[in-house]
Amino acid sequence: MSVPAEQLDAVRTSLLELYQVCADALHHDAERHLRSGDSLETVLARRAELTEVDRLLEQAGWPGQTVGKRAVALAATRPRLREVVQIALSRAAVDLEEACRAYWHGGSELDELARHL
Repeated sequence: MSVPAEQLDAVRTSLLELYQVCADALHHDAERHLRSGDSLETVLARRAELTEVDRLLEQAGWPGQTVGKRAVALAATRPRLREVVQIALSRAAVDLEEACRAYWHGGSELDELARHL
C-alpha cells in the first residue's frame, strides 16, 4: 500500500496507537500465562502482532520524524493494512467533528476548519 507524504503523519500516529494496544495485550496475556498457566500460544500470537506493527512503523517511520516529499510503501497483510487505514480515518473524522464544533461555537476561524478537510 502506498501512503502519500501528506497523509503519513496520520498513518504513523495510527500505527503507534496500534503498537500500544498490541503491547498492552501482550503484557496482559504474558501476565495471565505466568500467573494462571494460560496458553503460551496466545502470548506468541500477540508477540507476532506486535512484531508486524513494529515492522510497519519501521517502514513508515515513527511519529515526530521528518516526513519526506514522497509516498511511502507499506507491506503487511491486507487485514492489518485495512486496520491501520480505518484507525487513521476514524481519527480524522473525530478531528473534523471537533473542528466543526469549535467553529460553530465561535472558537475558531474558517481557515482553521478548512485545515481538517
